[in-house]
Amino acid sequence: MRIRRRYWFVPTLALLGMLLAIFLWWRGKEAPSGVPPVVPYEPPHLHHSATATSSEISWPTPALPVGAAKRAALQVAPLTEQEIRVRRSEMKLSLSAMYGAEKSFFSEFHRYTTDFNGMGYAPEREVITIKTGFIVPYYPAKLVGNEDPRLMSYDEYYTSERRPSSVAYAPGVENIRLGDLSNLCKMGCTATDTGFELISATNLDADDDLDVWLINHRKELLHVQDDLASP
Repeated sequence: MRIRRRYWFVPTLALLGMLLAIFLWWRGKEAPSGVPPVVPYEPPHLHHSATATSSEISWPTPALPVGAAKRAALQVAPLTEQEIRVRRSEMKLSLSAMYGAEKSFFSEFHRYTTDFNGMGYAPEREVITIKTGFIVPYYPAKLVGNEDPRLMSYDEYYTSERRPSSVAYAPGVENIRLGDLSNLCKMGCTATDTGFELISATNLDADDDLDVWLINHRKELLHVQDDLASP
């Protein structure tokens, strides 16, 4: 049967359509160009077998915040001889700085104070390794401005709004109670109109004894208890 000449292109178009369909089907089986292959997600460091229990899986340890990492690092080992010298230097510097702050307060108001805020003092280190202050608050005849005699040690500073969130006690220091050391004071570890006495303490080893220093308005720096002395 002859196809009329004017319809000769119909089978040609059908053939081309079939070839195009075959071509598109073949292209669809290939991965699209430039698209990376999909890889199943595997959590990092979870190397375990299909039969492993949850207690056998090595879960990754989350990273500690900077402040927590510092505190954890301080728990690693006892103090070395060099660290002991540094710790004692911190105590002396702290007492000297507070001595200077008290003298500045006295030059302006002609008396002393037990208020850290009033004398303009705050610990400078992020990790507080010592505890310094007064034991007994001093209430003068007239307070100055917002003076609060109860803000008299690192403990009050630590719980106040002045403390940045990054500041923290070193392990064991928070448990030091300056009030338990009142028997070592020579002038009551307080202030008056004419004098003052500050106390500073820290633990240099694993026992319960403390290293204790005093300073007074005469700038007498006294080592009243040696934590490393033989019993």
